[in-house]
Amino acid sequence: LRYRKTKQKQNLVLTLLAYFLALLCKETALAFPLILVYCEAFYFGEVANIKRRVQRAIVLGLLLLLPTAAYFSMRSDVMGLSLPGAGGRMPLGPALMTIPIALVKYLRLMVVPWGHSYQHLTYFVESLADMRFLGPVTLLVALSVCIAFIRSKLLTFSAVWFVVWLAPALAALQRF
Repeated sequence: LRYRKTKQKQNLVLTLLAYFLALLCKETALAFPLILVYCEAFYFGEVANIKRRVQRAIVLGLLLLLPTAAYFSMRSDVMGLSLPGAGGRMPLGPALMTIPIALVKYLRLMVVPWGHSYQHLTYFVESLADMRFLGPVTLLVALSVCIAFIRSKLLTFSAVWFVVWLAPALAALQRF
């Protein structure tokens, strides 16, 4: 935000450095570029021209690729894996079908934090006809429609924020 106001390159460099250090601490920092690109393109609306906002978002996203690439290079040297979730124990299909129930579980924990633990036991969904897939998908679609119907910029941002920050953890589902 400071870089947006001052346009001083040192603030941009500090942002890139802080992002890289955050990646070294916890992989969920991978969501940071997605949030920044989203904010530049859709949330910060002082620039009326959408083309200009998207252009700035792309440039910022490309700059954030530098620390991301450095992190993945280091991660690959240490772990031998290039992506979170690579070399998973579960097939990709059940891992993807489990994402809706995991999202709903996180939503429930935000509202009613009972049963909260650092380990969230969630059994993999094996079929698209399973109610543990259909129920959460229906709920998530209904919530998305409500958010779109309300047309609140802040509520839309909050929903994107929630999903994007969970994305790295959800991508790693295949490993567990």
